[in-house]
Amino acid sequence: MLGCSFALVHHSAKGNHSGKSVTDVSAGAGSQSRATDTHLILRPHEETDCVVLDAVVRSWPPIQPRVLRWTFPVWNLDDSLDPAALRVDRPRRKAKTASESNSPPKATEPAWDALRFVAEFVTETPVPKVTLIESAAARGLSERRTQKLLNQAEGTGLVHRWKYGSNQPVRFARIPQTEVAS
Repeated sequence: MLGCSFALVHHSAKGNHSGKSVTDVSAGAGSQSRATDTHLILRPHEETDCVVLDAVVRSWPPIQPRVLRWTFPVWNLDDSLDPAALRVDRPRRKAKTASESNSPPKATEPAWDALRFVAEFVTETPVPKVTLIESAAARGLSERRTQKLLNQAEGTGLVHRWKYGSNQPVRFARIPQTEVAS
């Protein structure tokens, strides 16, 4: 009716956007996705001086991603390049100091597996699962990792459940329960 349009140039959120959908790139993307007819973005291509133009439109036919090459003073289409080849930012490696490069390699801690988990945390005396989780957390294991190791240990017969009653927590020990306590 007015014979005009409104364009908003907006910045993107922090981080790498090569894996995000077009509508998720801008900062505050959720609220903007619902308030616009066209999302148009430029993302770096892996080729120098090239970008990928990508768009999502609401009321028109879909727009296929295209590669643009910067040739001063304009952007030109470059259909010889793959628009899916977006540049992926890799974290920069910290340069080693002279003392770090000449120091002997650090002894690495053995990997956590069910056998090591049982040797370090489970005894012949039954203990509640929460006690195992707290002990493992003190050694740097997450609750999820602890649960996985406990399940593996139980599945291979390294650990046994002890049940005392319906209102008592399940306990775990290296030896099987000989009689059900009431």
